[in-house]
Amino acid sequence: MRRFLHRVIGGEGSAGPVEDPNRTEDVVHVKHGTKDHEFKFPRGAISSGNVTVGALRAKASQATGVDPSRISLVGLGRSLKDDVATLKSLGIGSGARILCMASQTKASSSKQPAQGKGASPKPPAQAPKPKPAVILSPIEKIEGVRQAVEEKTGALSREFIANPPANSPAREDAHRKISETIMGELLKLDSIESDDPAVRMRRKEVVREIQQKLERLDESLKSVRLGAL
Repeated sequence: MRRFLHRVIGGEGSAGPVEDPNRTEDVVHVKHGTKDHEFKFPRGAISSGNVTVGALRAKASQATGVDPSRISLVGLGRSLKDDVATLKSLGIGSGARILCMASQTKASSSKQPAQGKGASPKPPAQAPKPKPAVILSPIEKIEGVRQAVEEKTGALSREFIANPPANSPAREDAHRKISETIMGELLKLDSIESDDPAVRMRRKEVVREIQQKLERLDESLKSVRLGAL
């Protein structure tokens, strides 16, 4: 996980091509939770500009069973949001490594409780006054992400590492949920930009710290899997 994240998020190295001159197909490696997928295209399709982000997202949707609108892809240290953009235009070639986050959300019910006969309709509730927007500095945003990771997953991660669920499906599900929550926060660091060397250094430190949390989770899951063999 750490080596994978170093390529797709850290910005050093890349999610770009790791070409195999003897390959018969173009391949993009996509990591979703604990699963690694290989999405294959005809040889030369990527370098010819015939494969778009949308095509990659569609394959991720098929592999995960999640609607494309709920899928986030990350490569070369940035989110791949433009479905029309070709992988070639983004510097992504065969052998690239992409991170996928896919989550299902349940639609909230819009039904209103039934009123009894003869009951007068309740007046609409007044919307609360919006709070004034708080403008955070880049450092404050970075520290906010770091704090959010700890608040949302710190206790869960420590419990998983110390006492992973004995049931395999429950264990895999817990690992996936914690990892995706961490990754959701990690993606926020991608949008924090600054020319200040101190900010960029702190961002890199927090990315590395979060990567280590994910690495410890993966190592714990791996050791349990090996012990079950």
